[in-house]
Amino acid sequence: ALLLSVTKPVSNEEARALVKLFGPDGCFGLAWSILHLIESAPSWPLTDCLVNSSNEWVALLRDRATRGGLL
Repeated sequence: ALLLSVTKPVSNEEARALVKLFGPDGCFGLAWSILHLIESAPSWPLTDCLVNSSNEWVALLRDRATRGGLL
């Protein structure tokens, strides 16, 4: 419920905190909501958030930013 109460856009610092929530799974179905919140940050993509290439969600964020011409 707390995650769903977060409104877009999130700040850059909030995006950095949200990236740290990604684990090895889908966060019980919340991973896509987290991803969309992160992408709403005003300075997205934040390259310091995209360094953990071993996490599939971080890799997906990087891929989406690249395909969108943001990186």
